[in-house]
Amino acid sequence: MHEQPSYYSILTANVRYDKRLRASEKVFFSEITALSNKYGYCTASNRYFANLYEVSKDTVSTWVSDLVKLGYVKREEIRSEQTKEVIERRLYPVATPPIDKKADRYSSKDREGIDKKVDTPIGKKAEENTTSLNITSINKVAAVGERKKLDETDIFGEVQACGIQITPFNQQLLVDYIQKLNPELIVYAAQQTSVSAKHPNFNYFKAILERYIQLGLESVEDAKELEAKFEANKQQRNRSYAKKPTSTKSKWGGQLNEYDVTF
Repeated sequence: MHEQPSYYSILTANVRYDKRLRASEKVFFSEITALSNKYGYCTASNRYFANLYEVSKDTVSTWVSDLVKLGYVKREEIRSEQTKEVIERRLYPVATPPIDKKADRYSSKDREGIDKKVDTPIGKKAEENTTSLNITSINKVAAVGERKKLDETDIFGEVQACGIQITPFNQQLLVDYIQKLNPELIVYAAQQTSVSAKHPNFNYFKAILERYIQLGLESVEDAKELEAKFEANKQQRNRSYAKKPTSTKSKWGGQLNEYDVTF
């Protein structure tokens, strides 16, 4: 039996910005962190991940190898003392792997806020770290109006912070929306999904984005203006409905409404 994932996962900045990783591998890393909160490592098999993301076990094996090669995951195999057969595989997500100067992740200016002393697996204090990191993500979403530009990896993190799961199946859809819409508008749609949907999900989020495209919205201000108009129209309809005459049959067989005078 595999451990149940935490509601939250962690997608660290160095993973998000590493252009050597596929988008699917970044999502996969965050899934490993969600399964590592209890013990600091993940024991799920390639078969488990293959079923979860609807891909082949070979694809999962490639994801694992790439993350291990780049230092984002440490792999440990537990073998039977008698048969030496592998009985368990442990994947340890690493908070900050060794820095590869040749890697094209982000400029030195962008790295100024990273704590260079951090070089530990996400382990004993994973639960506290998860809470801290997700509070940070939520605060970033709240402050999105103050930011002028978001890149693709930022948007993935913001959307996940709103409780919307991004799988390899729908991640290309999100990339397509990023090409069509203002990034801040996409994040705003994710916020609206988090607030309005009983269970935030990608389909609800997608419906909002499709409406934005259909109406030609270009900014968060456009979306808020649309919502204000919708709410005003809704209230007007409710008032009109309350004043609508209620018809009934008169004793002479004709229609009688509440404004007719009867004797």
